[in-house]
Amino acid sequence: MGELLPEATSKNKGLMPSKYPYYYPLASWTAPSSEKKLYKIGIMKKQAGAIYPLGMFAWEKCVGRPTTFFTFSIVNRQEAIYRGINDIGPGSRTSKFYYKEEDQMLSLYIYVPAYTFVYVIFANTEGLENTTFLKEEQESTDTSGLIEITK
Repeated sequence: MGELLPEATSKNKGLMPSKYPYYYPLASWTAPSSEKKLYKIGIMKKQAGAIYPLGMFAWEKCVGRPTTFFTFSIVNRQEAIYRGINDIGPGSRTSKFYYKEEDQMLSLYIYVPAYTFVYVIFANTEGLENTTFLKEEQESTDTSGLIEITK
């Protein structure tokens, strides 16, 4: 019966495409105890020509506070890095995103405070070297060598 139904699109009802989970993967990072954490989450090459922005929709759950939602985007260009983060609410975000330039590469990091869970859905992964988020927990939470991504 499934083969008789069309694939769902923005204009037509139907079955969800089988590739959906590949294009919109969900990732999460946690610091469920009193220990804060810093994770390396991605690596991007500097781009020339076509632009492949990394975009994501995310939400943060923290013990004793409302869930907060935010969007994030970054483009690693040869001439500059364009980035932005936009808090949607209703609470305030405590997690932080950072980057570090290393020659022709850009490493992305997330800082997760204690008792916090951060969930992210990629809107586009084409600019990344890795096709899913990395979960490389760093030995130290020192962010002094990293640049924070702000509005």
